[in-house]
Amino acid sequence: MFGTEYCGKLSAMKRVLLSLATSFGLVVLYLMISEIVLLTLSPDFDHLNISLARKLGYPLGLPNYAYYHFFPPTAEDFTQHISARRGLIALMLFIVNLLIYATPVYLISLLISRYRRPKSLLPSSDIPPPPPIL
Repeated sequence: MFGTEYCGKLSAMKRVLLSLATSFGLVVLYLMISEIVLLTLSPDFDHLNISLARKLGYPLGLPNYAYYHFFPPTAEDFTQHISARRGLIALMLFIVNLLIYATPVYLISLLISRYRRPKSLLPSSDIPPPPPIL
């Protein structure tokens, strides 16, 4: 019904979606766990442990560091008002984190699929042909 090219594209799309969903889950899980650790190990909710917060931010901080290197913050960035620019930057950094963590998951699933090939769907040569229709 469908050629092998279509099945190959479908499996690649499945792999991409699986890697994006897995990386989304990993990023959200890490953010939740790091916030719980930060709140647990801080003296109180008003005075959070700044050095611990900085250490917990290292795994997800690569896009932040790259962004602040190329686009240094302005005084507007430190206000309490969340502008559209700050919201867009936060969304962009979250998407970049997803892509960074989706790449290893995609490569691992690609390696797994290379070693785990499905059996061919083509008929085997030892099976007799169907009888002729009269």
